[in-house]
Amino acid sequence: MKKTVILLLILTMVLTGCGTKEEPAADPAVNETTEQTAGSETETDAPDASTETTEPAADPATDPGVEGEAGTVAEEDMDAYARFLANEEACVLAKDLLGTGSRGSSYTLSELVEATRAYFAGEELSSVLDSVQSAFIDCGDDGIKELALQINLKPTEDSEYYDLTQLFTLKFMDGGVQLVGGDWGYYRSWVSMNPYGIINLVGSTSASSYFVSTSFADADGTEHFIYSASVEMGLAEAGVDYYDIPESLRPADYPYIEMSDSDTSYYCTEAYSFTESSDYDDYDTYLMNRLYRFSDADDNDAEPSDELKAVYEEIGLKWYDTETLSQIMDERLAELGLTEEMMIDSTEPEWEAVIL
Repeated sequence: MKKTVILLLILTMVLTGCGTKEEPAADPAVNETTEQTAGSETETDAPDASTETTEPAADPATDPGVEGEAGTVAEEDMDAYARFLANEEACVLAKDLLGTGSRGSSYTLSELVEATRAYFAGEELSSVLDSVQSAFIDCGDDGIKELALQINLKPTEDSEYYDLTQLFTLKFMDGGVQLVGGDWGYYRSWVSMNPYGIINLVGSTSASSYFVSTSFADADGTEHFIYSASVEMGLAEAGVDYYDIPESLRPADYPYIEMSDSDTSYYCTEAYSFTESSDYDDYDTYLMNRLYRFSDADDNDAEPSDELKAVYEEIGLKWYDTETLSQIMDERLAELGLTEEMMIDSTEPEWEAVIL
């Protein structure tokens, strides 16, 4: 049965099978999928060699409408990106930047890097700049290249903190470079970006709990939250965790879903959302809009007990089999102009060091 893209990302990229109960190693390789999309470069229609023309041959380095190795970009775009990377021109924030900058604020590259470092230092996280890297990506797979920025921070030698990575997506629009998207990863989580600008934040909250959050900026520079998902593994029965049932709707005798003591007989609960919790006025509404799937140790669809089913049906909690969830996910990707190939491409952009 066809798995959803969500399941591919979680169960292939993060887990070694649904019931894996081992503590995950703190290795960024956990953020790699075992499947890669070959030939992710944008293809364009080439003219027929036999066609006669009086036009001179175009040079990708100077013609803004020609696709070269970096893709189709206007010369103005590339000049603006180069000036930004050289600290000669500021970018404008198209979104609030953590706790340091509001939409409409301007930052040179050095100012952006320092604002990022200072914010995390203020949050008592990693505070030492390790490296800055840039790469070209293709948001929306339209042949127009955007600029990706990776800021890597590390802890001081005497601290107990961990490495931290901040990713940003920048796009030339409205006459200048704008910061249009981004995310960051820290302890027990790994953030990565693929050549289409899709950002995956994957991590674990315990030896049996994993999560993924995915976002991207489209070809117009609009940031979208694609989905979030979590997996609870090694459960004694198929069901929703006690604390994931809104307190106002949770029956007084609702049970805690215990862990299985068997390595071969257990269940997994997957929870998905197409909106962020901050988009709701209250957290209970967010919980009730999550979509669930239950599975057994062999990743077959599973059903909750009759008692739990009665509770879920009464409060309106939704759960689906793999086939239905796949259809829902396909509709979600189509709505955002994404394809499965774009989602599961795990190749890294061609990062290059930036000297400040």
